[in-house]
Amino acid sequence: MRCERIQEELPAYLEGDLSGRALRRVERHLSECEACRRESRALRRTVELLHPLGGRAIPRDVTALVMARLPPPEAPVREVRRPRPLLLVPAMLAVAVALALSLATHVPSRKRVNAEAPRTVYLREYAQFRASQEVGDSTGLFLLASEMVREAQ
Repeated sequence: MRCERIQEELPAYLEGDLSGRALRRVERHLSECEACRRESRALRRTVELLHPLGGRAIPRDVTALVMARLPPPEAPVREVRRPRPLLLVPAMLAVAVALALSLATHVPSRKRVNAEAPRTVYLREYAQFRASQEVGDSTGLFLLASEMVREAQ
């Protein structure tokens, strides 16, 4: 982070535009950091190499001038996509076959088909259990009869 900040200030430092605190901070950092010293030397050498070219000002509309010299961009070629229903036929056929096989091989569970069976078995066993219990004659007959009525429903 500190090197990045110093390297941003190097052009102003080399031009002599820094003063006071900023100048001392850059000089202190350059005395401690070899990487920033190398960057400073490279920047100084670049300025020296460009010096013979003179200090010509760059026109404000340099971007427009460069863009005007470039050839016009070629329009991208768009492919016309046609629907291809013939490709969909095999896919739809495969889906239909898979669905038919799935439905044909699916056997419903016996438990769902004969959902009434467990209730009947339970009532019969419960009625037998209650009948085997020692209760008074009238109570036992009443329980047995009520269970049989429920079973018949």
